[in-house]
Amino acid sequence: MLDLENRLKSAVIEGRPRIRPPWKKILILLKVFTDEAHSFGALGNSGRGVVDYFGLNPKDVDVMMGTFTKCFGAAVGYIAGNKKLIHYLRLNSHAAVYSSSMPPAVTQQIISSMLIIMGKDGTTKGQQRINQLKWNTQYFRRKLKESGFIIYGNDDSPVVPLLMFLPSKVAAMNRTCLEKGLGIVVVGFPATPIIESRARLCLSAAHSKEMLDKALNIINERGDMFRIKYSKKKCLKRPLIPKDYCIFCQTCDELVCPSCLTKSHQKHDLQEIDEVFTEDVKSLKRCNTELKNRFLDFYEKEIKKIEKMKVDNMDHLQMVTSKLEKQESKFMFELKSFKQTILNDLENKSCEKDSVMSTAKSAIQQTIVDITNKLDINANVANTNDIENVHKTAKNARKWLSSSPEPVSIDLKGFKKLPDFFPEPIDENTIGTLFGHLSDKNEIPISLMAILTSNTPSIDRLKVNKGNTLWISDSTINVLRRIRTNPSFTVSTLQNLEDCKIADMSLLSSQDLIFTTATPSCDLYVVNENKVNILCSFKPFIPRAVHVTKSGLIYISTRDSGSVYDKTDSSIRKIVTLDKDRKQDIVFECTGTSNLFTNITRIRDGHDCLYVIDALLRNLKGRIISLGKDKTLKWIYDGEITTNKQAFVPSDLEVSGAGNIVVCDLYNHALHILGKDGNILHHILLYKLGIYFPCCLEIIQNDKMYIGCIQGKTDVTKNRNFYLVLLSDI
Repeated sequence: MLDLENRLKSAVIEGRPRIRPPWKKILILLKVFTDEAHSFGALGNSGRGVVDYFGLNPKDVDVMMGTFTKCFGAAVGYIAGNKKLIHYLRLNSHAAVYSSSMPPAVTQQIISSMLIIMGKDGTTKGQQRINQLKWNTQYFRRKLKESGFIIYGNDDSPVVPLLMFLPSKVAAMNRTCLEKGLGIVVVGFPATPIIESRARLCLSAAHSKEMLDKALNIINERGDMFRIKYSKKKCLKRPLIPKDYCIFCQTCDELVCPSCLTKSHQKHDLQEIDEVFTEDVKSLKRCNTELKNRFLDFYEKEIKKIEKMKVDNMDHLQMVTSKLEKQESKFMFELKSFKQTILNDLENKSCEKDSVMSTAKSAIQQTIVDITNKLDINANVANTNDIENVHKTAKNARKWLSSSPEPVSIDLKGFKKLPDFFPEPIDENTIGTLFGHLSDKNEIPISLMAILTSNTPSIDRLKVNKGNTLWISDSTINVLRRIRTNPSFTVSTLQNLEDCKIADMSLLSSQDLIFTTATPSCDLYVVNENKVNILCSFKPFIPRAVHVTKSGLIYISTRDSGSVYDKTDSSIRKIVTLDKDRKQDIVFECTGTSNLFTNITRIRDGHDCLYVIDALLRNLKGRIISLGKDKTLKWIYDGEITTNKQAFVPSDLEVSGAGNIVVCDLYNHALHILGKDGNILHHILLYKLGIYFPCCLEIIQNDKMYIGCIQGKTDVTKNRNFYLVLLSDI
């Protein structure tokens, strides 16, 4: 009715359509149609429905429709109107023409129910039930509103729509209420708008207050659980008599309660509050979607970047601290060694001087002994009366004194003084030169040792054989070659195999080459002398990555014959091993659409795990995965570096003697060096050395490494270079 009133007001104010002249006459024709499906027998003082409830004259209603399935508990329904209308419906309505008459039992049930409701059965049961139903309805609705639920409909309507809005909460509400012993009817799309899902609570005069209270407690508990108490806001303009908002004023752009509506908003454009709520919910959802997509996702990625930078920072700090402690240990060892060398030299010189002084002292001490003996002899002889002996002794004493030279003092210049220690001045520059210093350049030392020119346009696989021989492959021309590098860094071809489109290759302990092909083949091949033979078959699976460990165990990645990158429920990916007897054993298996791995193109073994390259999109995206030998996922490295200009496409990897992982980054022309825990230690930009599109690598002794490259999209060359670099501290 409010909507009709608003439409009439707008039509009167705006005038006639198009040029909007005022109306000369206004004639309003109104046909009234009432649906008494839920009101007949329940509303009104005498239970006659909506017309009785509003005190209207039934003759003012053109068409009245109702059903006997609700309050009467029977079947079928009715349409009431003037004689002409009913006569027309009887002749033209299929439901009337092709249906049978009402069963007598149903007819009598309806008649009996009407007599009870009208009190013509001689009792007041009908009126008592109408009054009880009205009390139950008002009590139940009031309690639900006080609890914060949004309730549609008239306060006296025994059908109580409780709004839940979200379709996901409907089934949960129904199920959990039933678990507590309360059965409710839930209604959702398409019976209602998709975001106006609700519970339809139907009251009866037979419900006692205890039953209603129990139902209210259960609904309240579930309302808190599912957070569907949306209406707890009261109008703040009249704090003494707060009332719930009932409508929205478009003119004032505010929610309005019944008191405000009658006093301040009578001539304003009004809108049903549930329509406003629905529009606002949709608007909030759109805002939430935009907030999430534009802002939340962006800042969450930024947080992840910062967290990753913090982790990288801590890892780098630990790495530098370890280097400092190692350098300190070396420095202190060399310092102590140098100090001990000086002390040893000083002690040797001191010993030599002590020896000379000891010899001189011994000679002087012997002279003193001789003189002392002569003194004793002379004194003893002088005390005797033997004149002959006295004369002889005196004669000898005079002779010794006359012949002995004068005593000579020791020449101290003959004794060299021990060398002194003169310390060098110690300052920051001196220590920095000897000990080392911090640098903003985080790249580890790398130097280019040699540039070698192959006789193929691209080198996508490289494997070092005996001595200075290497296997290289080029899938652009489907060739596999064994070459030798000469001391002058020139290349000679030793063996040439045509029609070999290599996917991956490795060397057996016998130095025989095994390989898989990029064409869909189920076989693993081996090169014996100049012949290519089948080593093993994996039918119906296709092998891709191959790696031979130091113990001779062979790891192979296989996949089913379906799509490589678009996995389905029937997709199968495996990592298997081959022992010396060619017996296969499954190490890892990925089935269906599991995202454990998609297309493994490289395998290398670590101390207690496998490192693999997982190609997610062909030449567009990839990642490094560490798989524990206990069949667990240890870590994933996706190659996100702030300096990257292209997507991370790992093309090859090797494990150094220290256990670090060296990865080729194809389109960023770089190397990533990872620790055992998957954290990046160094990021080396190869293009600074003139190395572009690194596709394969192999570490040899003394930190030397071969790097093979492929052609870029704009490159046109017959002979592609590969490089020998020195990469220290990996």
